[in-house]
Amino acid sequence: MQDHGKRHNRRDVLKALSASGIAIGLAGCTGGSSSGDDSSSGDSSSDDSSGDGSSGSGGEYGFPEFDPENVEFPQPADRLLEHNLHLGTEADFNGWIESDIDEPANGRDVWDPDEADEILEPDTLQFSLGRGEATEQEYIDQLEPMMNNIEKETGLPVEYQLQNSRTAQIEAFRANRLHVGNTGAPILAVNTGRVTPYALPASTNEAGDRLIGYCWWIISHISNTEMQQPEDLEGKLVAHSSETSTSGHQAPSALMQDLFGVEAGEDYEIQFAGSHDAAIRGVGLQDYKASNSAATSFERLARADQIEPSNFRVLYRRVFPSGPMVYKYNLHPDIKQGIRRATFDYDYGEGINQNAIDGANMIELQPEDYKKVYDTILRVQAQLGTTYET
Repeated sequence: MQDHGKRHNRRDVLKALSASGIAIGLAGCTGGSSSGDDSSSGDSSSDDSSGDGSSGSGGEYGFPEFDPENVEFPQPADRLLEHNLHLGTEADFNGWIESDIDEPANGRDVWDPDEADEILEPDTLQFSLGRGEATEQEYIDQLEPMMNNIEKETGLPVEYQLQNSRTAQIEAFRANRLHVGNTGAPILAVNTGRVTPYALPASTNEAGDRLIGYCWWIISHISNTEMQQPEDLEGKLVAHSSETSTSGHQAPSALMQDLFGVEAGEDYEIQFAGSHDAAIRGVGLQDYKASNSAATSFERLARADQIEPSNFRVLYRRVFPSGPMVYKYNLHPDIKQGIRRATFDYDYGEGINQNAIDGANMIELQPEDYKKVYDTILRVQAQLGTTYET
């Protein structure tokens, strides 16, 4: 693996933003496998779920003029897909970093290594992902270049440790049996596993723009002209994907009242569709007036020609960050610096994006960034009354 000097700090992000010309206001949806909470399970077989509607960006419905740098909603879904706004952009990342947030909205901030009872200097670094894995070897093969570079930069051997769930991974971090990896449950990992997020994975499109996170879209059928803004959900039948989904249920349940004055389940009727796919198809068939859905599920269905995106309008978009790269907070500083060099100073292409983590193009995080980058998820969990055993 050759060193190409690809270190992506905040200065790099700001430069790339000005070059990309892609921006959007508030900031969540992964491209293949998600390290967030939104698994797009369900029947993926093709069916006539596009419904009846206008084609071609919904011009006849009088949408606001489209400006990708300052999107005014509603917008036809195909316009957003054309500009990669089913994912987060570097503008979303910069909005998080530049926000004026002093304390986490829920739980505690990252652990201070200066207050650690001991500084860890393991003989072997244990590396893992916190998710169910089809085959251990598949992930080892994809992550081997990064693990090799961690060995090179830290001078320590690195072993891949199979973890079949996020819970098991976080417990291993807590017990000092894991030292570095990627987690899909960053809030729990920080509070309970005592890790420090140090990198946010990003993918790169053909234009070289970095795309991050996963998105919550509120969608309706384009012919439902009564649906122009989230406030119009009041009194309607609205699909939520499943009770465990962040974008498909938890975020709307926690944030809709504060954002729009509309309380999910009180001001509109919730019907669980069972998956993002089913909720999106239900809107296409006009079984529901609207749905709260993961935008990457929408993009995948559109790419597979299972829905016609121009038949949908998007009433709202919000971005959530995906799972970060983390290391144990009390590792020796030299080991942490070696891990950072191995992560940022090498070009990994897109190999580790296939199934392992949500992008091979890493954006550097500092400890003080955690409460800003993950603020929306922290607020959702605060509204849900989530507590953590530290």
